[in-house]
Amino acid sequence: MDLVNIHGCTMDLVNRMFVQAIMPTSLDSTAQTGHATGGDWQEEVFQKIKLMKEMYLTELSEIYQKIATKLQRPDSLPQRQLDRLKIFRTVIERLISVLQISKSCISPRLKDKLFLYEKQIVNFIYAYEASFCSASWTAPAAAPPT
Repeated sequence: MDLVNIHGCTMDLVNRMFVQAIMPTSLDSTAQTGHATGGDWQEEVFQKIKLMKEMYLTELSEIYQKIATKLQRPDSLPQRQLDRLKIFRTVIERLISVLQISKSCISPRLKDKLFLYEKQIVNFIYAYEASFCSASWTAPAAAPPT
């Protein structure tokens, strides 16, 4: 199953959703949130992102390296799998960038969508392992009887 089919969207749509969630708009944070203490929610979101970074960044980085290595040998894979790997690489780059965002760049939209990003990270890790790890996994040989 392709990643595009799993999530039901194209990479163009993924890119647009990412930009809309991450990039602040021309309105200031007080006008968007209705709170005069705009920094408090930003600190709370930043702390959640720090926790997510601790939980997921290492694994996402390892997966990214595995994908990059596979993409360096394009002749060894069917075109369909290459296309899937390219999509996975783009998605993982976006997810990693969310985890590395600075506090000053956190927008109210990101605050509202942070739980969706965490869900997407977990789903991505699961989808990658299901799609690429299980396909290449082989059972270890049985130990000889003693």
